[in-house]
Amino acid sequence: MESPWNRISVRARVIATMRATVAICVAKTSRSPSATPTMRPASTIVGKLRQGRNTARVSPPPFKVGAAQVSPEASAPTSVPIGGRLRKDFLPPSHSARVKGRVGLGIVLAVVCVVVLPTLARGEAVDFRDDFADASKVGASSGILYVLGAVTLPPVFPARHGVVLPRGTGGDVDASGVVPGSVLFEGGLYKIWYGACCGGGASSIAYATSTDGIAWTKQGAVVTPSLPAEAAGISYVEVVKVGATYWMWYAGLDGTYYRILAATSADGIAWTKRGVVLDVGAPGSSDDRYLWRPSAVYDGSNFRLWYTGNSFSNQANRIFYATSPDGLNWTKRGIAIPSGWQPPNDSAQTAMPEVRLVGGLYVMLYTGSDGAVERILGAESDDGITWRRGGLLLDTTPRESRVSDAAMLVRPDGSWLVYYASDSSAWQGFLAIRPAWSGWIRSISITKPDRATWARFNVTAPAPTGSSVRVTVRDAGSLAVVGGLENVTGGAVNLSGVDSAQHPTLVVEAWLRATAFAPPSLDSWEVSSPDLPATPTPLELPVLPFAIVIIAVVVGAILIAAYLRRRRSAQMPPPST
Repeated sequence: MESPWNRISVRARVIATMRATVAICVAKTSRSPSATPTMRPASTIVGKLRQGRNTARVSPPPFKVGAAQVSPEASAPTSVPIGGRLRKDFLPPSHSARVKGRVGLGIVLAVVCVVVLPTLARGEAVDFRDDFADASKVGASSGILYVLGAVTLPPVFPARHGVVLPRGTGGDVDASGVVPGSVLFEGGLYKIWYGACCGGGASSIAYATSTDGIAWTKQGAVVTPSLPAEAAGISYVEVVKVGATYWMWYAGLDGTYYRILAATSADGIAWTKRGVVLDVGAPGSSDDRYLWRPSAVYDGSNFRLWYTGNSFSNQANRIFYATSPDGLNWTKRGIAIPSGWQPPNDSAQTAMPEVRLVGGLYVMLYTGSDGAVERILGAESDDGITWRRGGLLLDTTPRESRVSDAAMLVRPDGSWLVYYASDSSAWQGFLAIRPAWSGWIRSISITKPDRATWARFNVTAPAPTGSSVRVTVRDAGSLAVVGGLENVTGGAVNLSGVDSAQHPTLVVEAWLRATAFAPPSLDSWEVSSPDLPATPTPLELPVLPFAIVIIAVVVGAILIAAYLRRRRSAQMPPPST
């Protein structure tokens, strides 16, 4: 907190500067515009004297310059002192007016600088500041980490919950394996569509429901192979609901090629097939062999699709991108995530993308392979085109060599449900839950100085796109929100509306929320109040109304004087020569 002595010194410096300015203004008004002002000729002065305009009789004798005699009329203009002073009649009218104008201006500036400006130019003093070098000014916190003089969020990792969607038995449609595809939550019910494998038969798409996302009730197959393009099996399903319509995209195998097909439904159970919507590329292209594992997002006007592809010439999988105005007619946009993008974990392949819009950002989970082990990696993007690396999300355990096929659902509290497939005990559906990546911090009690009011709360908090630092101001005693200042975006927060008499002590609080893979940082915060001295001074009185009146009177007096001067000059007879 700044001491009263510092406050007084700051204020004294301001006022001293202003008074120096006034002194300069007044000094200038007392100075004539020229060292040798132009006066009326002596003959004119003498003429006026002879006309009785002055009782003094002055008859300057001629004087000599060299051998010549020069009369006063022919001499240079000079001033004639009468009674020890210079009469105003000797000054030109324009000069007299300028002097009066400058005197008036000096008076106005004096009033403004001495009375008004010190009140208006008063600044603010910092009463509380925390740079987070330690926790001495922190009253409470949760889920935060101190790093190099800043507050941030510690890394979070998904907690594994084991098998939640086991494979079936006997003649079940999923007796040979389960591969999670897509999960939604609506009407209090979790819904999942997944790839189901049955012995040597063709795979199909099955459906299950849950009330908690952990214990599932299987509903059986909802889409089975029936078209030539899917004769050898279908799997790798994606479901998105747009309005009242469920859209499904899935991969169909005809025995040689994988292609992407579509279907629509009104309830997510009975589906109408739309056929192949994204075919393999031309021979020699980068996706002329397999197109599979699609993931779609509807952005409000267009469908966007990310999918796995490879070619006969390069069978290493890569992630591709396409767009469509209707979900059926697609335009390929090329490779989105190449292999080796986050080495070494995806040095061999990138595949099986899962993309969701989270907090305005596109978040992708995908399977990366180093040639021996498959892991789930992450990425995020502002536009779905240019991606930032998110690193490793889910690694294998000693019993696994493959962790893949992520299906993600973001819950309202910010936590993630990540369903995935693993080869630890045949192919089954596993669950990992990543907690919400957020935390909060609250300051110690902040007391305002005597006679001061609250002014401002400043927060320095660099935040990556998609992350946030939101601040709340509370009463230190009751912890009630004051002034409606709750969850305000960081920066400069105006506290002038907070009643300082009702809330003489405050605490400030910040909530930090990360993006999918990047946390924000809280570098410092401070609270300030108006810069007041320890005791009141006359300048702290409500002088502004009086100053306005004084300025108006002075300006009026100047205008009246100028008017009378002009009338007097107009009525004065011309001097005789």
